[in-house]
Amino acid sequence: MVSPIVIAERIVFWENFLIKNNQFIYLKKINELLKNYKEVLVEGYGLSTVVESETKKMSEDFQYAYEFMAKNHNSTEFGKFIKECYKIWEKNNFKDNNEVFDYIYKNKPKY
Repeated sequence: MVSPIVIAERIVFWENFLIKNNQFIYLKKINELLKNYKEVLVEGYGLSTVVESETKKMSEDFQYAYEFMAKNHNSTEFGKFIKECYKIWEKNNFKDNNEVFDYIYKNKPKY
């Protein structure tokens, strides 16, 4: 299982790579990979969910990944989106809340 912070680091790496290498021969494959990574960071995967079922709070692993993106990678569309999500989570003390899910539903960038 790959942790959310590793997923976030991979998103940063590949988005930066594509900015510098927008004619790369495997552009389509990288975009597909990025789409998957972004979906995982927003929606979770398998047993690694964004909101923990017992505490009804954002998992610490996802908190760390969102904070990393918000602080270090907020110049891209996806980075700005995650930064805003993180602000909403933080404002609600990382508790499960409709505000963040409404924001995601209305503003999630096309991957």
